[in-house]
Amino acid sequence: MGKAEKKDPTLTLAELAHELRQPLTGIRTSAELLLESHGDDSGVRTRAAAIVHQVQRIQLLVERARQKGPPLRGARGDVNQAIEAAWSLLERDEAMAGKRGRIRVSTAPLAGAVEVIVEDDGPGVRDDLRPRLFSPFTTGRAAGTGLGLHISRSLAEEAGGALDLLENAPGARFRLRLPVAP
Repeated sequence: MGKAEKKDPTLTLAELAHELRQPLTGIRTSAELLLESHGDDSGVRTRAAAIVHQVQRIQLLVERARQKGPPLRGARGDVNQAIEAAWSLLERDEAMAGKRGRIRVSTAPLAGAVEVIVEDDGPGVRDDLRPRLFSPFTTGRAAGTGLGLHISRSLAEEAGGALDLLENAPGARFRLRLPVAP
């Protein structure tokens, strides 16, 4: 008998999308039923509506990622235009957890690559989260899903790049490097 092969424990984007669909549908259905049965209670209505809204956002992200897949190696694009488009989709309050502060994004060309630095002036990433920050379902925020950084790193790697957390500055600092198409 041959040696048993170990399966890679990391999920591809398609596998992740597939695995998330059913539980998200269950969560959304439960929240909608809660809304129907206790819609007269303003506290329940507010919380259930928030759950439905967040699930819808996750479902859209998952579906968009499933349909588009990772960028093709060698695909051309303007990183500054991509940042502008992404920024317009973000909800600033969510990114900063409702606190005042700044998020800075800078870009720079490198030899054969482009580098994007995203940093904020918040409290930074807790030391206990740093080793597993890019693992699925790791989050330091009560309302976070713990999937954003995992998916972002997966997409960067599938495009031939890298996404890393840099040392605490104060605040959090991330570096995205993507290869420049020939």
